[in-house]
Amino acid sequence: MVVMSNKNTVYLWHFQLLSLGGIAYSFWIFDIWTILLFFAIGLFIGSVAENIGNHRYFAHKSFKLNKFWHVTLALITTLNASGPIVSWAQVHRNHHKHSDSEQDPHSPKYRGVLNVFFANWWWYSYTPAKNIPDYNYDPILKFTYDYYYVINVGFIVILYILNPTLLFPLYFFPTILGSITSSVVNTYLHREGKPHDSKLLAWLGLGDEGFHKFHHDNPREWKAPFPNPNSMIISLIRKKT
Repeated sequence: MVVMSNKNTVYLWHFQLLSLGGIAYSFWIFDIWTILLFFAIGLFIGSVAENIGNHRYFAHKSFKLNKFWHVTLALITTLNASGPIVSWAQVHRNHHKHSDSEQDPHSPKYRGVLNVFFANWWWYSYTPAKNIPDYNYDPILKFTYDYYYVINVGFIVILYILNPTLLFPLYFFPTILGSITSSVVNTYLHREGKPHDSKLLAWLGLGDEGFHKFHHDNPREWKAPFPNPNSMIISLIRKKT
């Protein structure tokens, strides 16, 4: 069953709206300490998915993983509902290739701050999967692309069956917080038509992604300046040789 093979638009709004509704509902049924716990868990999972998975590993191939961590990270990243990995990676590579120019797929200067901020919330376009090498040569990424919607819906159903409360820290919060971190990087850290670093944002939750100019200067470097929680995680799971 091929769900979205070779299409050039991925729709994200289903899972984003569901997650936004879930977070809003959480303020009615949970106390503030539980919500803060969900926030911390969600920020961690969202960061692993967006920043370690989509960004450093799958888009830039900054480090290598063994088969177990490759599959695990592919699933975590897919379940963050920011689109299939191969399409996210292709769009991001185009961003680096045409950074802050009219060809940049998410330049706030040329496409508008609001358009770029919400670009990874609703839908985005990309090269058809058959033209993306990762899709053709990596069976795990091909699977997560072809069954992207099925994997996400299936995970939601499984969590609901096990315990509906699990949906909040393991799906709703990671999905939205992962999107927010990407949106802040793509807009605020690309203000004035060029990449910027922000140690303050790094401390406030962006971690490694706060050093965005450093990243553009060193796109294949997996280790960012301190504070760099993602780099610490990568150092634990990457292949050393």
